[in-house]
Amino acid sequence: GLVGELLILQISLQYVHQFQNVIIQLNQNIDAPYVEIESTIQSKFNPFFYGASSGCKASLYAWFWSWVNTNCPTDISQSNCQGCYPYSVTTCLANQEACDANINEACPYKICRKGILSYCILRIKPFTYGMLSLACLQILMIILNSMLICHHPRDTMQQILIKSGVEPPKRNVVGDTAA
Repeated sequence: GLVGELLILQISLQYVHQFQNVIIQLNQNIDAPYVEIESTIQSKFNPFFYGASSGCKASLYAWFWSWVNTNCPTDISQSNCQGCYPYSVTTCLANQEACDANINEACPYKICRKGILSYCILRIKPFTYGMLSLACLQILMIILNSMLICHHPRDTMQQILIKSGVEPPKRNVVGDTAA
């Protein structure tokens, strides 16, 4: 419930803040250390990029190349990197063999890191605002329910027994002075 939402909110806000700090450092030409989730993003992005760069099915990777052409440096754009055949010559900075040999500068993720992190921020920030709104609404509901509970006075034991049907309600009979 609420605890899980607050945890997801905290993690999302933490990543947005870390990504923003990385982008600031990259803008200052400082090689920023990777945020912990970046290794996962990189492990998905690099192989997909290499698959798209060696594939020629225009419709299959059109969305990806559109995204790369918009968010990444032109050094790894479709026109520079897509080679349909093993003997195709490209001027792409991304090099799979060098990247596999742990030369980070040849990896497409490293080249497009600023664009990828900016895109992640663009997607995560609205999500965090939604989670924050939902968490605030749930906290408000807890407060309102608590106020409602405190507003109603507690029934006496006799009223509880009458409501549960264990004890019949007392009736005033005309002429009865005992009641």
